[in-house]
Amino acid sequence: MTEPAKPKPNAFQKIAKWGEETVEWVEATFSDPVLAEQLRADLGLESATTVLPQMLDLRVKTKIDEFIAKQDVDEAALIGV
Repeated sequence: MTEPAKPKPNAFQKIAKWGEETVEWVEATFSDPVLAEQLRADLGLESATTVLPQMLDLRVKTKIDEFIAKQDVDEAALIGV
């Protein structure tokens, strides 16, 4: 017997797949130290300069946490997508 045809991915699945592929590409491309140094040079940045992450202001963090707490997300429905 023949196997049933695979269903075509819906729009959300295509977007999720594109996002995954983009993240993988960014990690693979920009983790190369030679490319990273060339990119900094192209942007006119000093190659010896290190970028440190900045801490979020406590007010902003609180506002984000409050927004997230208001969201009523059906996690089971999201997992099924």
